[in-house]
Amino acid sequence: MAKERAARRAQREVEAAARAAERAKEIARTSRRRALRDRVRALVPSRRRRPDSVLATRRRAENLVVLGLFGLVQLLGWVVLHSVRASLGLLVLSAFVLPVVLTLAFDRRGG
Repeated sequence: MAKERAARRAQREVEAAARAAERAKEIARTSRRRALRDRVRALVPSRRRRPDSVLATRRRAENLVVLGLFGLVQLLGWVVLHSVRASLGLLVLSAFVLPVVLTLAFDRRGG
């Protein structure tokens, strides 16, 4: 009976040692990976973000409005026209007219 318990205890200790070795190997691999990542990050220059200016915020809002209106025109054209050819024509026409509308609506040079 005592020999069996000793054999089971020895087996458990062997298994525990194997698990500990596996854990140590995993930790070593993780630390090597982290060290490599840190070395690569040190080589890449960091991006410094400046706070957005008022003009940048306004431009972003204007661009979102223009994109939304462009999408709305395309969606309405697709629903109303019921034709792929007409929808493509509307897309091409919109692409040509868009710079003109942007210049008229948002040009800051004018007087």
